[in-house]
Amino acid sequence: MSNIIDNNSVPEGVREYLRARGVPWTFFKQPRFELKEHVQKFQHETNGKVSIIDPAVQLKAYERTLKNPLERPYLYVIATSHNEIRAGAVALSIFERLSRKLLLDSSKQASGTPYWHQVYGGWRDKLRDDREKTIGEINFLAISNIAVNSTNEKIEKVRDLNYKYIDVPRIMVVAGTNPLKFAYEQLHLRPDRMLFITERKSVDV
Repeated sequence: MSNIIDNNSVPEGVREYLRARGVPWTFFKQPRFELKEHVQKFQHETNGKVSIIDPAVQLKAYERTLKNPLERPYLYVIATSHNEIRAGAVALSIFERLSRKLLLDSSKQASGTPYWHQVYGGWRDKLRDDREKTIGEINFLAISNIAVNSTNEKIEKVRDLNYKYIDVPRIMVVAGTNPLKFAYEQLHLRPDRMLFITERKSVDV
């Protein structure tokens, strides 16, 4: 399966649907790149046990998710040590694949639709607290605008959303740290799938 990330080639009709479902414009602007060149091995220590996540494992998880985004409820953390743009583009490739199936293939009818939610500061969150009627039933949730230095309020919102939508697949786009460290130390959640991306070509560590 190809792991070329190229959101510039998304057809206009699909792009309009993605924008209506909350996808930020900025993730469409990421130049085309080959994912395997930017996946970085990482590790994290918990209670004296070191977990090492190799690029091959991460790529396999990505390919599995891309093939069947609605396979089952899961938490997928896609992170980068820099800004979120490249990680967001990868999340968008999955979101777009699911949306295209729902839009173009009538035999793939599913309950609900995907939704992309950006988390902002302040004490309220429209998805957590209001759930506007225009959003409708959600069968796949992407969450972005999260960083290692996000405020406690934002982290609390992200944690609450993960529990509120625990019965659907969730992707989190995170900047400034590796996915396991963020999930364990700030959300106290165990991710099912992870991806750690560098801005430059990856190197072995």
